[in-house]
Parts: sequence; structure tokens; C-alpha cells
Amino acid sequence: MLSLILRLAYNNYLGWDRRLIGDEQRYYELAKSVAEGKGYIEHGHVSTQMPGASLILALFFVFLGASPVIGKVVVSLASATMAPLIFIFAMRFQKQVFPALLTGLWIAIYPYFLHETTMMDSENFFIPLIIIFFFYFFDLKIKKIKSSQVIWGGILWGVLSLIRPNAYYLTIFLIIWLFVFQDKPGQYWQKKLKITAIFLITFSFVLSPWIIHNHIHFKKFIPTNTDAMEILLASHNEVTFTDPVVAGNYLGLYEVIGSEKYDRMSEQQRKIYFLNIMKKYWLKIPWLVTQKLKWFWHYSPKHPYHRNLKDDLIGLFSYGIFVPFFIWGFWQNRRDKKYQLLLWIILYFNLVTIATYGCTRLRLPLDPLLIMVAFITITELLRNKLKINPKVKV
Repeated sequence: MLSLILRLAYNNYLGWDRRLIGDEQRYYELAKSVAEGKGYIEHGHVSTQMPGASLILALFFVFLGASPVIGKVVVSLASATMAPLIFIFAMRFQKQVFPALLTGLWIAIYPYFLHETTMMDSENFFIPLIIIFFFYFFDLKIKKIKSSQVIWGGILWGVLSLIRPNAYYLTIFLIIWLFVFQDKPGQYWQKKLKITAIFLITFSFVLSPWIIHNHIHFKKFIPTNTDAMEILLASHNEVTFTDPVVAGNYLGLYEVIGSEKYDRMSEQQRKIYFLNIMKKYWLKIPWLVTQKLKWFWHYSPKHPYHRNLKDDLIGLFSYGIFVPFFIWGFWQNRRDKKYQLLLWIILYFNLVTIATYGCTRLRLPLDPLLIMVAFITITELLRNKLKINPKVKV
């Protein structure tokens, strides 16, 4: 309840009539189009948005009417579920009341998520669902897992992939984890093959309507845009690969050559342009990777050109102070399978940010897990160093 009240109050403070920008404008327009019976319409060479967030919004728009206010209320409701969900997950993860309660309360008031709630972005739907996925599947034993559980996991992961495209790439990491790190590499391999097959079939079944939609409209069997490759150039940092212009801020090919010229280019022309830039600036790739990771782990969710000292201080005292605690927590529990899985997932999100546009927004699904580990670590430090015992078994 606290989580929901804060999100509604923050939206009210900023103004319910605030103008929609960027991705949230596209999500809203697509949701409105679906709710009004006009269909899911995108223009261009290939789909650039996964449909999940827009379809969820459209479902509410059908019954409540399509308006930015309704959209923001729906997003606030979805975002508010993060706090109780991470509380329940933390209870199962460590079986301790105190750190679970602190984690839930902190996520309820977490400035990152309050900031994100003001935008109709897909993360507000993605994060609660991925917490649910971890809750049910992070500690399953290969010997005991049932086919029905795998089917539900595939369905949920398919829905997650329809909301955020980075989820379907994470599927590969989950399968690698299953075969290499879960139990001994050669152990239960037949059961692992069965689990993988059921999971992939169910997952593909959920994604298939969207892939068929893309083939009908764009003649491509892909979930979303992967061909233009210009996103690899974007870094949300001071200078990016640009040719023939060098400029600041966020720049991809779209901004460098101008939107009208870019829209007229074929995909083959874009690829050639991209490869020419890579040949010219290949020595800058390590620098670009460093800049992307720096921004990915930054403690303020706002773009460096839009934030001020207040934003940095809020970020520092809401996320930054926890960094040493979750690093220490992972180190102390590095042999624990649960923590190893979380580290594996963190590695994946780092690779995603290197391969794409490098933004704090990509880290948001990790923040509840990182803060949970930090509070578990703080609890253990209190118990061991200060002779206080807040540890309560459940």
C-alpha cells in the first residue's frame, strides 16, 4: 500500500498531464491503437518495440478508456507490486524476516522506481514478472522439477520476452547455467535435455504469434530489430562514434546522418555505413565499452545532461551506499549456488549493455536483487560484529 501511495503521489506532484516522450509515447500510441480496434501498427523496415507493455495497457484502455492518466495509474499499480514481491522472494531466498522486510520497504520508496513510474516504460511490467520467475525457479532441484513447472516457466519467460527483448537472449544464459553450473556438468543430462526442450517449445509457442506478425508485415522471422546494428554505436556518453560529425550526448547513426536520410537508407546501406565506422574507429571500442559500463552502474537513473546535484545525491543515498554491501555479500557467498546464479544473471545484463546502448535503465531489473543481497549482508554484519541477533528463522 505504501508503495502504491508513493507512486500515485509522485505522479500527482509532477502532474498527470505531463507530456509523454520517447518510448512511453510509442507504447501509449500503440496501446491506444489496439484498444480502438485499429491494430498494432508500426512503420518502418522492421518492428522496433516488443508488444507486451502496449498490449497490457491496451487491455485496461478497452475497459477504462485510453488516456495518459489511465496509463500512468496502470503503470503505478504494476510498479507498486515490486515491493511485496521482492519481500516474498527475499523471505524464500534467505529465510530471514528482517532483511526481507527492509528490502521490501526500501523498494517501496526507492527513487529509481518512483522516477520510472512517471513513464509508461516496459520496465514497470517487466521487473515484477521477473521477480515472480526467480521466486518460482531460482532454487528448483533437477531431480524434483516437474514438466508442468517447466511449462509455466516457459510461458512466463515468453511473456517477459514480449515485454523486454533482452529476456529472450537471457534464455541462452539460463540454458548454459542449467547444463554447466546446475549440479555437475555431466549429471542428469537426460533430464536437463527434457527440461530444455519443454521450456524452449513453450517459450517459442508464446512468442510465435508475434514472430508471425513480423513476418506478415516485415517479411522477417525475428522478434524485433536486429539488422540495422546502429544501436551498437549508442552509448549515452559524452562522445560516441560519429562520422562525419563528432558531437556529445547520445548519438547513433540515426542522429549522425539525419532522420530523413536515415529513413531513406536500405538496411544494406546501413550495414555498410556501420562497418565503415567500425573500421575507422575500432581502437575506440574498449573506451566505448568502459563508458557504457560506467553509465550502466551509475547511481543516478537520469541522463548526465539532465540530472543535477540533487539527483546525484538521491542516487548516492538510495543505491550507491549499498554497492560495497552487495559486493561483499556476493564475495562471502560465492560458493552458494543461489548467489552464483544471481552473479551469472548480472554478468548477462553487463554484456547486454555492452552490446546495446549502455544505460542505467538496463540495470533496473537487477536493483531489487542487489539491494536484497545488501540488506542480507548488513543483517549478517550486525549479527556477527555487533552481537545483535536480528536473524529470525521462518
